[in-house]
Amino acid sequence: QSVAAELAPNGDVVKTETVRRLTGEQTGLDLSRRVDISADIFQDAATWPAAAPWSPNDFRRMDEKDDELFYPKEQPRLVYHIDEGAVAALTNYYKREIKPGSDVLDICSSWVSHYPYGLKLGRVAGTGMN
Repeated sequence: QSVAAELAPNGDVVKTETVRRLTGEQTGLDLSRRVDISADIFQDAATWPAAAPWSPNDFRRMDEKDDELFYPKEQPRLVYHIDEGAVAALTNYYKREIKPGSDVLDICSSWVSHYPYGLKLGRVAGTGMN
């Protein structure tokens, strides 16, 4: 896949690079088991504190500057936010749950698709970071 590596101030692509990434079904990982793990997750729920032990400061970002400084329009950051296993699990979930022809509202769109290869969708509306 060829992606923009550098953009001119007017937004034109100046330089491209080829990126190969195995996603979803192409990873070779089988994450298709449907196992309910809630009993394992919540087995010690009786010992949890009555209130969350975090302060608002615990949720502050290390860098509170405007996101536009980190994600400039002139130079998109084409990064992967989840690893191969998560991509495979998400692709398998989509393959199992989204029927061909479905309309999709993708509120976490990426420059890399996590939808199964060849899945024919209806209307797709997406929004993401860049």
